[in-house]
Amino acid sequence: MNSLFSGAISAPEDSIVVHVESGRVHVPDPSFAFRGDYAKEGQDLIIENDDGQILRVVDYFTYAFPPELVAPNGGVVRGADAQRLAGVSDDMHLAQAQGAGVQLAERTLENAIGQVEAFDGQVTVTRSDGSTVALGDGDLVFQNDVVATGPDSSLSLTFVDGTIFSLSASSRMILDELIYDPGGDDNSAVFNLVEGAFIFITGAVAPSGGMDIQTPAGVIGIRGTTVEVQILATDGVAEVLMSLLLDTDGSSGEVELFDLDGNLIAVVTNTDTSWIISPVEGETREVPRAAADQANDPVLQAQAIAALQSANARVANGDTYVSQERTSGGGNPGDQVLPDTPVAPGETPEEENGGSEDGGGQGGSEETQGEE
Repeated sequence: MNSLFSGAISAPEDSIVVHVESGRVHVPDPSFAFRGDYAKEGQDLIIENDDGQILRVVDYFTYAFPPELVAPNGGVVRGADAQRLAGVSDDMHLAQAQGAGVQLAERTLENAIGQVEAFDGQVTVTRSDGSTVALGDGDLVFQNDVVATGPDSSLSLTFVDGTIFSLSASSRMILDELIYDPGGDDNSAVFNLVEGAFIFITGAVAPSGGMDIQTPAGVIGIRGTTVEVQILATDGVAEVLMSLLLDTDGSSGEVELFDLDGNLIAVVTNTDTSWIISPVEGETREVPRAAADQANDPVLQAQAIAALQSANARVANGDTYVSQERTSGGGNPGDQVLPDTPVAPGETPEEENGGSEDGGGQGGSEETQGEE
């Protein structure tokens, strides 16, 4: 990722220009797809890679359903994810395609799906209206947000069902969906890991419904456990290293691995090995891991466990996983729009930040479901 704070990208005349072909965008180098900064310029998608090269996808946003991006190695960025990485929500894209105004959902505690449990360094979120804001302790996150960590930074998020996600430095994740009814058995969550390293400890959603973790090389189906995932770039190929870890009580669960076409690769129950998931045919494989190495990144694992202990202690004291007591203040907690980031059409940054000077507009402390 070239820059933590995504914003306008200046696309020079010597940009690499590609077009949508047969419903796909063939990206000339994986660095654009998996580590690039995305932006929208007119109806074009602009991506800048780590080397400062610019890729322009002509008329990308004229399509009702944004085409997927395919790297030479077969790795895929789904169209909806490319759109969100560029700061364009589904509602914004549809409204702009129809020439209509955009009605944005209000960001309040009632429709938050998670909250910052702990952070270090520079961490941001790109909201569904395209604005990028810095995150702080207790700030809320919502469906369709894109969270990111800068170099030498980390972030731990607690979700309404008690799931914990910890992100290492230079990581990006899209919060696609979290639907949670404490008494239900049809809960679901979908998260998309774009780049970096992550450890997640599942809460109530995974065993009472299902949690899918989408990656550039495949999908990880979680059924209640602790998992570490790293997005790797090996010889220009975006691969995923997945390791099943022991839970804090010493037990372990299982995960299902699927390729990009939805075919089941394996059901993983072994904590002594890791799996490399590759978009290259025949390269997905199980690899040994020393039994003593419960995580490839023990610091990240310690951060995830600390976040879990903090969240559980709050609930044990009668609070909820996502708590009003921990938010930073009014309307949209912590939302200070960073320079050069777009806001919704017709809004000023002050209007986007949500409300009156007294900080009103934030909801009560009732646990939320995250449904739109």
